[in-house]
Amino acid sequence: ALAEEGLPTGERSFRPHLTLARIRPRASGRERTALRREVASLLAPVRFSFRIEDLGLYRSRIGTSGASYQLLERAELG
Repeated sequence: ALAEEGLPTGERSFRPHLTLARIRPRASGRERTALRREVASLLAPVRFSFRIEDLGLYRSRIGTSGASYQLLERAELG
């Protein structure tokens, strides 16, 4: 479908995901351990609901000053 629209498809298969956090490559062992504990505490089942009004497709680029994001498409869901 992407190729039909003239968009590059790349060599890797598409893996949709939601990035919740990033950790610096130079993070200390203490920082990494703290993040692991924090993430583990979030894995307990939580019940909640929310309404999604639209979806956005973004291109992310990681640079020396951090990540930048460009909105490519937005779809209204109602």
